[in-house]
Amino acid sequence: RFARSGFQIRTGGSRTRHARCFRSVAKGRKNDQRIDPETAYYYRMNFTHADILAAQREISQRHLADYFRLMWPQVEPVMPYSPNWHLDAICEHLEAVTAGHITRLLINVPPGFTKSLTCSVAWQTWEWGPKNMPSLRYLCTSFGEGPIKRDTRKARDLMLSPWYQQLWPHVKLTRTAETSFANTRTGTREGVPFPSLTSQRGDRLII
Repeated sequence: RFARSGFQIRTGGSRTRHARCFRSVAKGRKNDQRIDPETAYYYRMNFTHADILAAQREISQRHLADYFRLMWPQVEPVMPYSPNWHLDAICEHLEAVTAGHITRLLINVPPGFTKSLTCSVAWQTWEWGPKNMPSLRYLCTSFGEGPIKRDTRKARDLMLSPWYQQLWPHVKLTRTAETSFANTRTGTREGVPFPSLTSQRGDRLII
């Protein structure tokens, strides 16, 4: 399974899988806002906007790594996406947590290797949207408020983006703040520094 969702995704396996999804779709053309190079390729091939959204929805549901690549232009519109095996490994382990196979997960990677973006932004938005688990409650903590505000803002802005709302309109935010937000399905995200962690609860604890 690691090989299927790992290197093959980055070296051509993903495009092959995507091509199967698009093989029988009707043709048309429409421009979009922030899109990854592979999606832009399908626009040039004259697939309709609705067909591409349907394929992105299905592909995102299958693997967190595929969703991470598709959502990248929404959170980092200037910096190009740079795939690497460690991202696939992190995503596979987070998928195991979602499936209930892992209850405690420790990830050790050097700073700047997108650990926070993967765990604190992509994973939550993937579970709420593609995996249809919007009732999950997240408790996120760090040494200070800076990283908490940064990741909360990225997750909130991603879910409010036109791209995300077109694909997963069931995720509606009812409360938005610098360190917390909630949706209409009782799902919440609370961000607190270490000293304020006492008495807090959540289905997911991200440190």
